[in-house]
Amino acid sequence: EFCDVPPPPAPLQSRARFIFVTRHPIANAVSHLAYMKDGTVPELVAHWVAVEAYMRSNAPRLAHVTKIKFEDFCAAPAESLLDLWTFLGVEADLAAAAAVTADVRRDPNKIHRETYCAPVRAGNPAAAAAH
Repeated sequence: EFCDVPPPPAPLQSRARFIFVTRHPIANAVSHLAYMKDGTVPELVAHWVAVEAYMRSNAPRLAHVTKIKFEDFCAAPAESLLDLWTFLGVEADLAAAAAVTADVRRDPNKIHRETYCAPVRAGNPAAAAAH
């Protein structure tokens, strides 16, 4: 915590709902590199760590908050979406959630493991230096 001051109590009457979606920091960094002109995986992972810390420090100040990992959502999209809808107070059923999540890739990080992690693990000097 920046000032080492305990957070104020969460508001009891707030209707706002906050959903924090996180992703594995390396997969997040590698996917961002596809759209950035500069930056490195270590810099982007450091940014992810800072944002995660910021989220964790602010979550106690929010009355209604939930967090889901992108990978967990993709592994069980219909169930995850149904949980999120319930959190939001949306009436729905598993069949509706399954219908709208039918095209979700179950392993969104597969391409990053193949293109980024595999060369690092294989000892590729350039890949290791970028890691």
